[in-house]
Amino acid sequence: MSARSPQVGDRIGHFHLAAEVGGDDRVAIFRGIRPEGSREPRLVRVLAARDPDDAVAVDRLRRAYARLRGVDDPRFPAPVGWYAGQAALATTWLEGATLAEVLRAWRRRLAPHHPATALDLGLEVARALRALHALDDPELATWGNLAPERVVLAPDGRVFLDGLGEPPGAAPGGYRAPERLAGAFIDPRTDRWDLGALLVELLTGERVGEAPADPGRGPLGRISRRWPALGAALATLLAPAAGDRFASDDDAVDALEAAARAVPVPPDRPGLAARMVEV
Repeated sequence: MSARSPQVGDRIGHFHLAAEVGGDDRVAIFRGIRPEGSREPRLVRVLAARDPDDAVAVDRLRRAYARLRGVDDPRFPAPVGWYAGQAALATTWLEGATLAEVLRAWRRRLAPHHPATALDLGLEVARALRALHALDDPELATWGNLAPERVVLAPDGRVFLDGLGEPPGAAPGGYRAPERLAGAFIDPRTDRWDLGALLVELLTGERVGEAPADPGRGPLGRISRRWPALGAALATLLAPAAGDRFASDDDAVDALEAAARAVPVPPDRPGLAARMVEV
């Protein structure tokens, strides 16, 4: 007989499940509250397998826990506990707008779009990927799922990467590097291609598509004409051959930081985050 699915009112570890706030057909996400004592954190996010006997869901949660334990960067939720008997993971509470929601607000003119802020968001993602790629386990060090839906802008302006348990291959259209489409391999250079695609969409509102990006045409071409150094960095990130991309995350971050200095208006992530609270 299968174990019962987690429900609001249940207790997982030290936390009562106060409300279901998201998830998918395999994993439910709850707001968890520590009901007694003063130990922190009092509020957490609990990710629990809807069916505790679902090996795929349990593997996703274990993978997320291993990554969060290993990565040393504030741009990821911190792990609070792994509850193997309940097939659940608790992390620090995470709230805010995903970059997909930010992009929708920009397109509907509900929030001002400033290229410097868009580039700053992408740089935060680049720095987070650098920390993830530093993990010793190569299977954990490659994510393969970067997309606007998996990056969160918190109300205080901090940026977080989310969804670290999902296996590579679940990214939406426009975020699939050539080697992924060919079924060849996925490695940190694939994540860098996805980073380039994310930056193009943040800067222009358009996706580069799944054909090799042409530095002289389309959204990448418009970026290149306005900011040549930034266009060159993005063209390297989006190179069709993985071997032609940046060899390291340090190189990618350095190139993007240098390009950002050519964008005259300073970024305002806190201002954008505050506006997204109102949207």
